[in-house]
Order: sequence, then structure tokens, then C-alpha cells
Amino acid sequence: MYERADFPYNKEGDYYLCRNNKRLTYRGTYQFGKYYNREYRLDRSGCKNCRFQASCTAYGKHKTRIRETIDRPYYERMHVRMQSYQAKIAMKQRQSTVKPVIGTLVNFLGMKQVNTLGRVQANKCLTMAAIAYNLKKLLKHNITRPKNAIEQVLINQKRVIDSLKIIKNALVVLITLFTQEMIQLVKFNTTLNWTSGSK
Repeated sequence: MYERADFPYNKEGDYYLCRNNKRLTYRGTYQFGKYYNREYRLDRSGCKNCRFQASCTAYGKHKTRIRETIDRPYYERMHVRMQSYQAKIAMKQRQSTVKPVIGTLVNFLGMKQVNTLGRVQANKCLTMAAIAYNLKKLLKHNITRPKNAIEQVLINQKRVIDSLKIIKNALVVLITLFTQEMIQLVKFNTTLNWTSGSK
């Protein structure tokens, strides 16, 4: 479990205890930017003449407070889960398969931000980026040098078949996305015509 240095947390009382045995009690949940944090504060009178004041990480210019995300229970549960042997194996596998792809999409294919509305549109952008990644990887794929001409022909044939399969899958995805767009457009036009007719 995560523990804040010099501030042990009491779950039953929902407060932090400082080195001077003063309680930082829960005062409310506030929004800071895009996130919501729980805030624990201590009255300034409790910090007066404290010998740990200079090294206290919670002591600020105007307030003595500690902020923590409202999602802390989820982080702690995931931390406990990741300590298991199965989780460490899964993480190693993820680092060798998923992470390189995500890194390439974010850093080289402009997927740091998806400028669309809704999950459906975002899924389409990610699907197109994944198709581009697979095609690019296929073009850069290196094959060992063949021993003879027959082996070269077989290798070339296999490469052509693999390329056609990838192109086929890409076309299926594109046709599916196009069909979904057309269905949404027809539904929108039908609703618009019905609304205009009712008026």
C-alpha cells in the first residue's frame, strides 16, 4: 500500500497524523483542473512552534494540507494486484507486445490526441492508425536470404499472400466504417425530414 512519508493514514478515522501527533482531518472534495481531490487540513494553530515545520511537506504558505486523488482505492487495489507472479508475467508480455505499438502511434503517427467526438469516432481513428502501423511494419519486414531460386519464389509468394491478407482486412474495416457512417447519415436525414414534415 502507498504510504505518505511522515504522515500515516488512519482509515477508520479518515485522517492523517503528522510527526507532531496532530491530525489533518478531511475537509472536502474539490476540483483542481480536470481532477477531483480529497483535501485534509490542519488548523494553523496546531503548527505553531512545531519543531518539524521546516521539513514538513504538508506545511504551505497559507495552509497545512494534504491532497489525494479520489481514485486512490483503485490505485491501491491495482498496486496489490501487480505484486502477484501472474501480474508480473503479464506486464513483461505487455511491455514486449503492446507498449512498442502504443509508443509508435503516439510519438510517430500523431496519436497523442484524438480530435473526434465520442468513443465510436475515436475507435475509427485508432483503427486507421493501427492499419497504417501494420502496413508500415510489413514493408520493413526483413526475410533471411534464400538458399536457391525455388526458395526465393516461395518466399515472394508468401509475402504477396500475406500482403493481400492485410490489405483485405484493411478494406473490410474501411467498408465497415463507411457503412456505419452511411447508416448514421440516413438516420439523421430521416429524422430531419420527419421533423420538417411535422412542422
